[in-house]
Amino acid sequence: MDRWPHIFKDFKAQGYVTLFSEDCPVYGAFNYRLHGFKETPTDHFSRYFWEAAKITSAHCVHSKPQHQIHFDYVTSFLEAYPQQPKFGLFFMTEFSHNNLNSVYRVADDFVSLLKDLHEGTALNDTLLIVMSDHGARVGEARETFQGKIEERLPLMALTFPRWFSQQNQDLIQNIKENSNLLTSPFDLYATFQHLLSYPHIPNNLTRGDSLFRKLHRSRDCQSAGIAEHYCPCVKWKEIDTRGDHVHRSAKAVVDHVNNLTASNPLGSSLCSRLQLHEVLSAYQKIASVKVAQYLGSADVHGRRPVFSRDSTTFDKCLYHVQLRTVPGKGLFEASVSFDGDKYQVIGEISRINLYGEQPRCILDKSPHLRKYCLCKDYEEHRRA
Repeated sequence: MDRWPHIFKDFKAQGYVTLFSEDCPVYGAFNYRLHGFKETPTDHFSRYFWEAAKITSAHCVHSKPQHQIHFDYVTSFLEAYPQQPKFGLFFMTEFSHNNLNSVYRVADDFVSLLKDLHEGTALNDTLLIVMSDHGARVGEARETFQGKIEERLPLMALTFPRWFSQQNQDLIQNIKENSNLLTSPFDLYATFQHLLSYPHIPNNLTRGDSLFRKLHRSRDCQSAGIAEHYCPCVKWKEIDTRGDHVHRSAKAVVDHVNNLTASNPLGSSLCSRLQLHEVLSAYQKIASVKVAQYLGSADVHGRRPVFSRDSTTFDKCLYHVQLRTVPGKGLFEASVSFDGDKYQVIGEISRINLYGEQPRCILDKSPHLRKYCLCKDYEEHRRA
């Protein structure tokens, strides 16, 4: 990870004091499926503290709530460098990762933190961003269509100093208009780069666009760099789960999961082969003729669309299926394309219920298989 370009390096190169803190090392953003850093990536890096902390079942370190330690860290970081520019990323995971309903336990303290920051001087020269990387991925709420949408459309709120908003009304207006369009973390990264190069516009971006600029109103998932499986902008029609195409799509998902574990030396010997138990829901993508025929815009503002006059045929179907497998009762969700010849899984497969100890046999050496693997000795281990 050390040799990769990342935003911490860019801010540090321009004199910023940097901080990265996440309270759950097990699900670390740079360690969950990656190998982390050899050298600390920021001036303040809390991973070692959280690895050593003895967190109780009530999410406390000794007598102090875990989240309050993080909130205090935010305040102390802002107060420690009153004259220096600062860039900090505080990532809270532990309290809500496995149970969305646990959010209420920290809500009052979070409101108090925001009030204290607002009433003090810390936000006079600070852009405060409150966001999530995704919505709830597991649990009963996630099994609903609303939960599916919320997973793909997490919160992102930006708060600017009052003087900045008054002096840069054009930029703030762009931010407001863009809030009604499709955006992603790629755009947030581009916005950070814009801040560092302002008033110049960064020209070395491969994905994303600064939120300070007007985004194109016809923007879609493809142009925004969002994978189709995670695209929230598609029109879906619910279809009968008993249909042949649905069954074949679901079977393709299970086969894909089994191929992932079977192609891994550890997984092939330790993970059970899964079978399709039932299809819980199925949707088919509704193709828009206008979208398919859209060629571009006749003006720079995107207000005059140009369409092809050719008749358009659709030779592909896209299905979105939610299914349960046995053994283990795993709940999976995936997008599957059918081109008239074969069914193929598109993008990632989501595991939408908790897998708990099911993949314990491969966690250390093949953690990327954890949401797919049911250890052959799981039932024996559970009874022990």
